Amino acid sequence: MQTILYRFILIVSCMSFIMGANMANSNDTIESEVKVSGEYMRAWNVAYSAFMEIDDLSDKEKELKYYDIEFSEDNDNYIVFFFPRLISELFSKEEAKHYNVRAIGRETRYWINKDTYKIVERLFYKG
Repeated sequence: MQTILYRFILIVSCMSFIMGANMANSNDTIESEVKVSGEYMRAWNVAYSAFMEIDDLSDKEKELKYYDIEFSEDNDNYIVFFFPRLISELFSKEEAKHYNVRAIGRETRYWINKDTYKIVERLFYKG
């Protein structure tokens, strides 16, 4: 009985090891496209909340699919940039004819203090 139990434990251990090795190998083949620090993500939460509160942007103009987001920093602040993507990048030529603007949305920048994670400056560019 002990021999059967011993063999069972050995087989289960080997299977766990092999499955773990296979899972590690499959994860090794996945490469990330973008790496963002936790600090930038905290700044992002602050900037995105403020961006969603802009009264004179429509719900459509607030959709993130119409923006490229960039991060930067200076000595005291994290900077989050919302850059509206060009209509020509978003739609076919036929679809783009229905829009009377070059981009949907508004270029917006937020400076977020590194210590307090509060907005210290915001800048809007109307297109």
